[in-house]
Amino acid sequence: MSESSLMDRNARTMRKVKVQFSPYTYARVAAMKSSLLSKEDYDRLLKMGYHEILRSLQDSAYEQEIDKYDVSTQGLKVIEQALNANLLRICLKLHRISLGGMKEAIAKYLLRYDLENIKAIIRSTQAGIAADEVRPLLYESVNYPAEFWEKILAKDKIEDIVALLPFLKNYGRDGGKKDGSELKELFEIENALDTYYVETVMSFASSVRGQGKVLKELWEEEIETMNIKTILRLLEEKEYDAADYLIKPSKLVLKMAKLRSIEEIVALLRKDKRTELKGDEDDILARLEIDLEKTLLQKERQLMHRNLLSANYVLGFLFAKEIEVRNLKILVKGRKLSLPDDYIQKMMVVAA
Repeated sequence: MSESSLMDRNARTMRKVKVQFSPYTYARVAAMKSSLLSKEDYDRLLKMGYHEILRSLQDSAYEQEIDKYDVSTQGLKVIEQALNANLLRICLKLHRISLGGMKEAIAKYLLRYDLENIKAIIRSTQAGIAADEVRPLLYESVNYPAEFWEKILAKDKIEDIVALLPFLKNYGRDGGKKDGSELKELFEIENALDTYYVETVMSFASSVRGQGKVLKELWEEEIETMNIKTILRLLEEKEYDAADYLIKPSKLVLKMAKLRSIEEIVALLRKDKRTELKGDEDDILARLEIDLEKTLLQKERQLMHRNLLSANYVLGFLFAKEIEVRNLKILVKGRKLSLPDDYIQKMMVVAA
């Protein structure tokens, strides 16, 4: 199958899909959900030193990867690989045990990792990093075969990589169809990849019978956070107009895109109950992103509990697992670098 066909397969959903939630899948997800770290677990880990944290992970759901990667004798990069491997193992397991429409829903969710792979390859190409160094860092894909990634890794120019991604021709500034060769800047390429992801998953949600509405709710919350982050990222960039790079923006996001100061944006986010910050804090952008992730995590949990026997329960668990892995990376790195506890805690997303 050609690269174009592979991408088109993800971009199109021509039929109605029925997502069946089997008791077996529910039981397996419930068991995995029970192993997620609680606030009390994080409090306990924060009291530990670097090597104590690694030993604790070795006695947890991360045991397989901690042992396989022999993290006690390796650096931070290998520890992050071990944590990523654990996340991927859980994702692939859920995809493997699911059936029909549920399997498709998980595959669409996991498309985000394919696009993260592409972003990582493009960034490494820009930085002149060899393919052999990048390959071990890539997530295994349920959507594309290994040959697809090898073709991309073999390219040493960004424009040659973009040429292998025909779906990018459909996305440009203002959402218009433009030649993919116009995508030169890293930010524009990544924004096009994000747009492709959003349109693909929303198209899939529209095709789902019965559960399409709750699936849309889950992805709409994620899109809202993605758009707010784009606005924050471009606030000081004079050459970019954030409105050109928003993806299916809500009224709140459109209103925010017109604001020109961080204080105004924070006030609007505070009014929408997405933060309690005032706008004059140190590291305000980083702290805002953490608050946005916390809000998203809480809303994902609400959707999970409201729709137990639905695809949202599975996807909500996957999102919570992603957050946990990211928290552990922050914690391990913070301890390794002897960062203050207060700073580490501020960077972690832990729902109350």
